[in-house]
Amino acid sequence: MTSRHNIAYNVQKCKAKNIEQEVIWIVKSGQHQHAAGGRIIVYGGRVENCKELAVKLNCQAYFAESKDKAIALQEWIDGKENVIVATNALGLGIDVPDVRLVLHAEPSFDLLNYAQESGRAGQDGGKSKAIIMVVEERILSKYKSTDKRLLWEYLMTDACRRIKLDQYLDGNLETQACATEQEACDN
Repeated sequence: MTSRHNIAYNVQKCKAKNIEQEVIWIVKSGQHQHAAGGRIIVYGGRVENCKELAVKLNCQAYFAESKDKAIALQEWIDGKENVIVATNALGLGIDVPDVRLVLHAEPSFDLLNYAQESGRAGQDGGKSKAIIMVVEERILSKYKSTDKRLLWEYLMTDACRRIKLDQYLDGNLETQACATEQEACDN
């Protein structure tokens, strides 16, 4: 299965005006909770969002066009910073084992990108979380197009979120719920 037993998958709905405050609160809570070395990735979506969030979180922003991206990434990998805000440029090939929280300030482009990005969490087998922030007012209009339908189903499901991930990525139709040895999803 592509979904991992040690990641708790969550979707948090909020109002557009509150999203930045919610992200900051979750990160600050996550820093306290995982102060013993766990790291946090915040996927901020657009470059401007990443820059703004990085300033408010007092951390580095990582995006393709940044001339300082190598330094930002290395400081985060070396543990000098435990939070990094990034676009999807921070993706495949990033293998930092102790990421405890992957927070999407806005949903990924599609379910495959989300699976890859959320998979940065808990590579060492430690308990981790993957949270997507969703602005309720934007869900129906933005995610009902054909290419985003699977992500929309993931966001809106009342069932275990692993079901959608495993069906899409592995063709596994047997997953029915989070197993007892898995970190529970929010449903």
